[in-house]
Amino acid sequence: MLRFVIILFLLMIDENLHSQSLSSLDFRITCQSEDVIPGQNYGIEGDTLIFDKLKFYITHLELFDNDSLVLRSDEKAYLLDMSDASSLRIPLQFEGKFNLLRFRIGIDSLLNVSGVLDGVLDPTKGMYWTWQSGYINFKLEGRSSNCPARRHKFYWHIGGYLTPYQTQREVSLDVKEDSNICVVLALDELVRRIDLTNTYQVMSPGGPAVKIADDLVHMFKTCR
Repeated sequence: MLRFVIILFLLMIDENLHSQSLSSLDFRITCQSEDVIPGQNYGIEGDTLIFDKLKFYITHLELFDNDSLVLRSDEKAYLLDMSDASSLRIPLQFEGKFNLLRFRIGIDSLLNVSGVLDGVLDPTKGMYWTWQSGYINFKLEGRSSNCPARRHKFYWHIGGYLTPYQTQREVSLDVKEDSNICVVLALDELVRRIDLTNTYQVMSPGGPAVKIADDLVHMFKTCR
């Protein structure tokens, strides 16, 4: 009996030694593997790009250990803003094993029909259209030398919560146990997928918004 208790105790110690105390989830916004500086020029495959504004919502934030849910955030939504470094760090307190991060980009239909909300969902944040169209899930504005619009400006305001133009998307990433999880959003990879000579003003739900939402899922990766 004593031997069994000792073995059990040693197993518990080993489990604790292999568990990490998680404190935060950090997002990096990058172009060509460097942190994006708003207003700076970036040369990408025959195009000169400037990223002026980026905001997007993260919801349904969860951690898993294999198939078991181990943490679910109580927050309705997080608003990440490229111009506000503090918004790119999400506090997450957890002790235990985990290997998968899951979240959604954007606001679900339930929140969209809940009426005017406060906090990061307040319409004054610039991420709300109307009660008919709902929230903007992802907003990217900038300038491209290939864009034929006035002053070469492009506007991607991606939203829509009604079929067939629903644009909330789920992201799942394998992660390693550490004190913080780091996730990269690579804007240069996103821009390479979209033809800015044609798709430069997306400001309402529709097919172009759905296409960008589909591409956006693949732009999130864990930091190396």
